[in-house]
Parts: sequence; structure tokens; C-alpha cells
Amino acid sequence: MQTLQKTIRVLGSGAILALAAVTGAQAQAWLTIDLPGANGQSVGPVAINGNNTIAGFYSKSDGSYPSFIRTSDGTITTVEIPDASSITINGMNNHDAVVGTVMGSGSKGFVRTSDGQSTVFAVNGAANSYAMSINDNGLIAGFYIDLTTSLQNGYIRATNGTFKTFAAPDGSNLVATAINNKGVVAGHYNGFTNAHGFLRGIGGKLATFTIPNTIGISVTGLNNSNVIAGQYNDSAYHTHGYIRQADGTIVTFDDPNAIGGNAKTTVSGINEDGTVVGTYTDTSGKQHGYARSANGTFVTLDDAAGANGTNMLAIAPNGKLTGFYWDSSNAAHLVRVNAAQTGF
Repeated sequence: MQTLQKTIRVLGSGAILALAAVTGAQAQAWLTIDLPGANGQSVGPVAINGNNTIAGFYSKSDGSYPSFIRTSDGTITTVEIPDASSITINGMNNHDAVVGTVMGSGSKGFVRTSDGQSTVFAVNGAANSYAMSINDNGLIAGFYIDLTTSLQNGYIRATNGTFKTFAAPDGSNLVATAINNKGVVAGHYNGFTNAHGFLRGIGGKLATFTIPNTIGISVTGLNNSNVIAGQYNDSAYHTHGYIRQADGTIVTFDDPNAIGGNAKTTVSGINEDGTVVGTYTDTSGKQHGYARSANGTFVTLDDAAGANGTNMLAIAPNGKLTGFYWDSSNAAHLVRVNAAQTGF
């Protein structure tokens, strides 16, 4: 398949503020979001949904790493759970419900609904539980460490709090990372002969896959058409992206600017249009955001203020993206990017 490419260098938020004459829509093309008490060391937006709500974590000057939810009106809420030493958000649905992991006395999953109510939970017989994804129907997918075998197994948690658990077909460690609105779950497991990805249907059947000459596979996105996106490491430890179609066809790819040397292509997610988002590292070691359309067109997404690099970490159903950039002082800033910036 022919690889298409175009590179867009658009105005970042700092430059946009100086252009008072531009329209409101243009001024929001790249929106820098200042998080309360941020020290600029790290920002990790992990999700953006169709409401333009962003969820993730960042570092504060007091040394803490709070998780946050930022709604489209600019309201920023810090997620707080009693007796938690740390909270990590791993996923969000289109109703602004988030899931993640609470650290305290061991690791447990949690779900926080849009009304601010949080529930902490654990799989029965689990040493630790991790919540990774939530669909629009409230089903949660994740994984846990079995107290008896010490193996990682997957689970689906229903809205009534009951669990369905499942294991890797070869008895190795399994991680469930995504669930779509059909209730189909995707993830990966460390097979004894090779790394595998999997798709678990609503009836419980696992369809597994691998990529030749790989030493590691990660599933980082799943849409409602059962299309999986992720990344893998080849035998030389170089990172590449892949897409697995619903019919089992696998397409591997690299951003055209990430060829040779220490270049690599990572994948963060996929939306309903089949647009994949992620980050590539060029041969000089600098990171850039990118989007890849369903037909294989690539676009580079660099914030103009991102002198030291830009990362794209999530894409919404409406095509908006979120990530962060490092400015000339190497401080990290949360950014939201309009869908039009991809040109798809």
C-alpha cells in the first residue's frame, strides 16, 4: 500500500494569542491548558471524548502527581479518593466517567461517574486490580494479579459490580486494555513462544494474533468496528505501529519521518473513523505528534511552541486530539488540537 504523507506546521497557542484578528475557531486550533499548580515536568492526558473532556495526570510543585478531568468549559477537577496514596486515570467514556487505579493498601480499580461519585473495587481473590477502559454502557475492562498463581488475568466488570474473568490461552500473563460499546475487549498477553494480541468477543471467545519477528505487542486502542491499533517491537527492539482490521488483516506502519537510526513510531489510540494517533521519534531523537488516516495518509502535528517536541496521546470520536509539548525550557504543557489540523 502506498504511504502518503503531508506535514503541517501550525501556530501553537503562544503564537495564536498574539494574533488578535483571527477568528475564535482559528484561535482554538491549538489550545494550551494550564493545570493548577503544575510544575511543567510531566503531563499525561490519557483520554479525550466526544464532549471534549480530557482526563489524565500531571506533576505539581509539591511533588504530587494528581489525576484530573478537564471539561470543555475549562473546569478542571482533581480526582480525589480517601486513603489513596496515588490515583491514575487510565480511561474515559463519552459520559465523562473515568476509570483507573488507586494505590494504597495494594492496587485497586476505581470508577468515577460524571456526578463525582467514586467506587473502588477489586476482583475477588486478586492481589492487585487495575481498571483500564470503560465503555459508554458502563462496562469496565482491566486486569488483575491472581493471589494464588501470581498470573495476570483479564476481567470485565458489569455496572452491578459483578465480574467475568478470563485468562491467556497458554496460561501466561494477560492484560486487557480496551473495551468498546459492543462489549468486545482487546489486549495482549506474553505468550511463552511469542507475544500476542487478542480480541475477546461478547460470547467469551478469544481471537489471538501475532506479528512475525516480534518480541513485544501492545494493544492501545479499539473502536466500535472491532479495529485494533497498537505498537510492537521487532527483534532489534525498534518500535512500529500496526492496525488489525475486524477481518484479522494486519497492516504495520512507520511514520515516513521515522525511518532508520533510533527512529520509532508509537501508537496511542484510534477513533471510529479509523484515524490513528501517536508519536514518532525522528533520527535526531526529537519527538513529534502524528495522525494517520484510515487510508494511510500521515500528518505531522507539532505545536509551534513545542521547541523540544510534541506528543499526541489520544483522539476523540469527533477527531479532536490531546497531548502535550515541551517548550524551549523543556517544560511540559497540556494541549488540545482541533480535528481540522489533521486535514483528513
